[in-house]
Amino acid sequence: MEFNKFYNIYRERVNHELEIFLNKKLRLAGKVNGDSKKLVSIVKEYTLRGKSKRIRALLVILGYKGYSGKGDKEIIKAAAGIELIHSYLLMHDDIIDQDDLRRNKPAVHKHFEEIGEKKFSQEKATHFGASMAIVAGDVANVLGYELLTNSKFPDHFKNKAIKQLNELLFFVTLGEGLDVYSGLSPRIDSKTIEKIYEYKTARYTFEQPLKIGALLAGAKEETLTPLSKFSIPLGIAFQIQDDALGLYGSEKSIGKPVGSDLKEGKKTLVISLALKRAFARDKKIIKGALGRKDLTLAEIKKIRNIIKTTGAYDYCQRLTGNYIRQSKEKLDSFNNFNIEVKKLLSNLADFIGQRTH
Repeated sequence: MEFNKFYNIYRERVNHELEIFLNKKLRLAGKVNGDSKKLVSIVKEYTLRGKSKRIRALLVILGYKGYSGKGDKEIIKAAAGIELIHSYLLMHDDIIDQDDLRRNKPAVHKHFEEIGEKKFSQEKATHFGASMAIVAGDVANVLGYELLTNSKFPDHFKNKAIKQLNELLFFVTLGEGLDVYSGLSPRIDSKTIEKIYEYKTARYTFEQPLKIGALLAGAKEETLTPLSKFSIPLGIAFQIQDDALGLYGSEKSIGKPVGSDLKEGKKTLVISLALKRAFARDKKIIKGALGRKDLTLAEIKKIRNIIKTTGAYDYCQRLTGNYIRQSKEKLDSFNNFNIEVKKLLSNLADFIGQRTH
């Protein structure tokens, strides 16, 4: 099967599973009261927004099929669970980053803030929005675990997968902490940036979902090292590309405000390199923009031009290509792994290198 076909088929199946499951939870929440039903309806709407690529869910499925896991029904449930846990992390991340948009629509805290504005003062509405988004994230997390634990795999397979998921959540939250520090620290070295990319993206988005799928298929933990060697460089490539898209893409294509990393003061790799290479006058302009919430599009475009002039953007594009090539080379070490799935993983690596959103 070609990757695009696999992507479209299984992305739709995961979305369908999420819709069925969340509709059941909506009915259950409705028995509590209308506000509870509204809360779950927002979790559902946020999770099913059209821009989601479902990469984590697809990697759970590919890890499972790569180790000869049989059937689709239960692994799609488990993969859908991982997507709900992803929603939980994104809802909290939007609060931390003060991002008002996610996938071209209001972030959950902004959605609840708008509800609060009709009932409370602005100060209370803002607090209400953040508080309810935290609660919504917690709901998504609980429901994600429920989907995974209720899937009909042998208990000893599920226990290993849950242990892997817990490790995933531990390290991604440490990565998030490093990311928050980076936005407030006057300086950040490239090693710290690499740690953020590894723990907030590479392990969370690529390595651990593949391993969770493999463990649900009955793979032995000691045989999963090749998955790490493939997925970590691919995840770093994904994040470098994501940072570039966040600066050079369009709001419509990426589903959130352009230049949000600049506004949050994040020292991404491309910004860090540009600061090292820029002339003093241009360096001052970039530093002056970091952390400014009121940056205009014209100012962002000026900084884009500065970054390109330093060569930092082109360097990051080449680095992305190098990481993807490194990742694909590791596929040769995949033993006892389905050859068709190996091809799909190779296609996925190419897809990441060419993506525009």
